[in-house]
Amino acid sequence: MKLRGGKLKNRVVFFGLALFTVFTAGVAGYCFIKSFYEDTNASIVDGVYWAVVTMTTLGSYPMGVELTSAAGKIFTVMIVGGGIIVVFIGLPLTVAPWLEERIRGVFMPEKTPVPDGGHVIVCGYSDAGKEVVENLKMHNFNYVVVEKGDLLPKELSNMPFVTGDPASEETLKNANISKAASLIAVKDDAANAFICLTAKKIRPEIMIVASSDDMSNIRILLKAGATNVVSSKSMAGALLGQRATGRYDVGITGRVAMLGGLEIHQHTVPEKSSFAGKSLKEAEIGEKTGAAIVGMWKNGEMTVNPGPDEEIEEGTILVALGTREQLSKLRGMI
Repeated sequence: MKLRGGKLKNRVVFFGLALFTVFTAGVAGYCFIKSFYEDTNASIVDGVYWAVVTMTTLGSYPMGVELTSAAGKIFTVMIVGGGIIVVFIGLPLTVAPWLEERIRGVFMPEKTPVPDGGHVIVCGYSDAGKEVVENLKMHNFNYVVVEKGDLLPKELSNMPFVTGDPASEETLKNANISKAASLIAVKDDAANAFICLTAKKIRPEIMIVASSDDMSNIRILLKAGATNVVSSKSMAGALLGQRATGRYDVGITGRVAMLGGLEIHQHTVPEKSSFAGKSLKEAEIGEKTGAAIVGMWKNGEMTVNPGPDEEIEEGTILVALGTREQLSKLRGMI
């Protein structure tokens, strides 16, 4: 906001100087040409009137006010050009940012103060970020959401947030990272890496938990400064590996809680299930439930992140990732 305010102030000053320069030149030039080229006594009032009419390209002068000499006509063209640049181009460029700030202030959610300390900084407010916030609320943790202004929804009203790039030092400092308990990065892998680097640069000892969409990026995120990295695919692989070696111990309910309120459940496809004999694409599990199938165990083989053409057979164990509501819907369909 400071940067935008500074730019807006500079634009206003520049516009004012340009307007004053063209207007003053118009009045002075008008009086000079009237006196020395057209042998007419020109008043300051006529000069002001002529300059205003000419700069705004109205082009209608009372008798005796217009410039009729060759020099006067050339000067009129010059002032018309200057008026077009200053009034019709400079003014919108100056007013538009101001209006943008006012409109943004109306539609942006109301901001609550950033916690004084001991809070969690949530970088990113996508679906995963929302789940993280809900869990923090459930456990009465103080938090602050960090996201770019154009990605913040109105629903953040009465919630602590900071607008800006989560990978920016200034933004994280505004989120009071110096006194934060931890930081959670739930944007894409590249953005999370930069967030980790920036956060560790500001405060090397802070604990960072980062999400990862691609298992190959886990090592990169750890090197960037993440204390822990959560990957849905790696967790699914671990579950399937345990199953293959007979050490599948996720509990009686077959579920594992994850970051952001997500869970991984195992579901065995029974006989006469509507899914049996269909491919994942034909079953339309994601479209109907919102849950994602991240692993399959069938015929003694495990598959991580199965493709849409993978067939579901009776006895197949599906490893599904989603919220509790999504997974409950899936369980009802199986």
